[in-house]
Amino acid sequence: VPRVLFNATSTHTQSPPPFDAVKDQYLLDNVVRYVGDEVAAVAADDDETAKGALEKIRVEYEVLPYVLTPEEAQEPEAPDLHQETEIKNIVGGVIRNGIGDIEVGFREAEVVVEETYRFPVQKQGQLETQAALAAFTEDGRYTVWCTTQTPHPTRKILSDIFGLPMSRLRVLNPPYVGGAFGVRIGLSAKAEPLALALCLLTGRPVKVMYDRKEDFTSSETRHGGTISVRLGLKRDGTFTALDVSARMNGGAYASWSADVNGAIGGRALSVYRVPNSRFAGYSVYTNTTLAGAARGFGAPQPTYSMEMTVDKAARALGMDPVEIRRKNIIRTGDAWPIPFPCLSTGLDQCLIQGAEAIGWGDRDGLREENEKGGRYRTGIGVGAGTHISSAFPFQTDYTGTQVTLTPDGTVQVVSGLMEMGTGIRTTLAQIAAEALGARFEDVWVKIGDTDSAYDIGGQASRSLYVGGMATRLAAEKVRDQVLMYAARKHEMDPDALSIRDSGIYEEDIFRLSLQEICQEADYDNVQFACLEHYKAPNALSWHAHFARVRVDTWLGTVEVEKLVAAHDMGRAINPQVVEGQIEGGAVMGLGYGLSEEVAYGPDGVQIQDSYHKYLMPTALDVGEIETILVEANEPSGPYGARGVGENSVAPVSPAVMSAVSHALGVTVTQLPLQPQRLLELLDTREE
Repeated sequence: VPRVLFNATSTHTQSPPPFDAVKDQYLLDNVVRYVGDEVAAVAADDDETAKGALEKIRVEYEVLPYVLTPEEAQEPEAPDLHQETEIKNIVGGVIRNGIGDIEVGFREAEVVVEETYRFPVQKQGQLETQAALAAFTEDGRYTVWCTTQTPHPTRKILSDIFGLPMSRLRVLNPPYVGGAFGVRIGLSAKAEPLALALCLLTGRPVKVMYDRKEDFTSSETRHGGTISVRLGLKRDGTFTALDVSARMNGGAYASWSADVNGAIGGRALSVYRVPNSRFAGYSVYTNTTLAGAARGFGAPQPTYSMEMTVDKAARALGMDPVEIRRKNIIRTGDAWPIPFPCLSTGLDQCLIQGAEAIGWGDRDGLREENEKGGRYRTGIGVGAGTHISSAFPFQTDYTGTQVTLTPDGTVQVVSGLMEMGTGIRTTLAQIAAEALGARFEDVWVKIGDTDSAYDIGGQASRSLYVGGMATRLAAEKVRDQVLMYAARKHEMDPDALSIRDSGIYEEDIFRLSLQEICQEADYDNVQFACLEHYKAPNALSWHAHFARVRVDTWLGTVEVEKLVAAHDMGRAINPQVVEGQIEGGAVMGLGYGLSEEVAYGPDGVQIQDSYHKYLMPTALDVGEIETILVEANEPSGPYGARGVGENSVAPVSPAVMSAVSHALGVTVTQLPLQPQRLLELLDTREE
């Protein structure tokens, strides 16, 4: 295979100078850096032959010194896993952020609280494993069907690896992708380049599918690591200083590890109004499965750290946890270290409405009941946070959408976005129908193909926010084309014309249908079409979750009886889609907080490499989830909308652990809170 360095994520194609992507992977290398690193690939006519061939391959390994944790990797005697790094085993350097003067802020503080938190490695657990099919097709190109979230960036990565012109490559999704949750931003592990390499060698179509164990061991995970928070406050609860530091386990290759600390710093410093703040974070190479994007990229870790620290501050001051948050949350116009303005926020309403829905007023009575002892304890907790709606300005983010009216009056929308369960086909059709004035059932959407205008793909909760705006702008221009043509053709006043329900109206009088005007235009050699490009700004979405839990102090189990998820995602274009995204992300957040963890044995082999061993929540583990939609209009989004797909993962674990703390009087500093850890916490408290 070609010996070309690359980065398997879309950071390979989206990172402008000076944020150039760290490229440190070869397709197949003679140095393997973790158990799961691809060594060889076999193509055969059937599975049985391929597996038999793999069994006949013998590899001689020289076992090198290895490190499995960031702490080990930073020891002086640790091996240097990638010698081209400026600082040994540090991926891409240290990321810094903040505003004001941190020393002044802590001098002004009357109370200081601090804590260090530890986070697990989480697997995305998508339904479909990594897969790709590559073939030389009749159009003279190499076509790759695959599970990527980002067809256009993936085409660029393949072009770089194989030295093929992008015009000779086509990358597209099958009609639907069985989930992704970040693990396929860029390549689907190495399924696409391995399939293409074998296709080039054999001249035949080649399909590569990872089995579930390979998916666990050889594709990206969420970053584990540690975050330390130091928060200074006045006695009235006003925040004066915030100091956050992070060290993440990047695994064997860069992937998103040079970027994740920028995301962590942004999430940590943007929820609360703090005049003096500082963040420093970095990722460390280790001999474990590479860490990359996962739903809520860079948010669960800092959200948990901040929210647990705010809870700790509330206890130190004797303040209500909701009130201390409401006192300090960001408002529009506040100074913050984010490189775009806060134009809208409904976080205050999320806190108010969520507290009412969970029964926040019951906390005092429950505390008194818990103090009586007994096997079962009940607690109520809260966690707040935020998430981006696009990749800009941290990476390039622009899109193109083409809207065309066909001669029969129906609408074609073609976008470079892709569908992985977010409902983007539906919501793009809604936006196009609304902007143009067509019936929803008259709109057809084609997505997930590089034979369309460029788009960076399904990531950063951007699909509706960015792709929706491009669709709206294109549809509005097509609408204007139709109205100008109709006014000239039928001698009507253009200012009096409108389109609704696929019909043209003059004032309130129906004149003719879209089908009729499109047929007339076809006879006149006129086409109604627009390709609109949209350069995305960015906007933060806001959320507050509340949890009611029942803790079994004998078994160490936590039952989440009710979770209230209050979200401000701007305008809910399709409330049912929004609620589905919130509920799905919340379940992923429950797993992150209570059960999911990938661990390694002393030999570096993953212990959890299947669903049987990896404890994801099932339907039996999920209690009541109530969603609350708070629609604070976002000026920069289509019809006021922002992103929502990733938002609900991060605030779940702090809400649940805040409730556990309320029930038991303990501070949970390490996730997930599996039964043994909870029992150890109780033992420590009793000592």
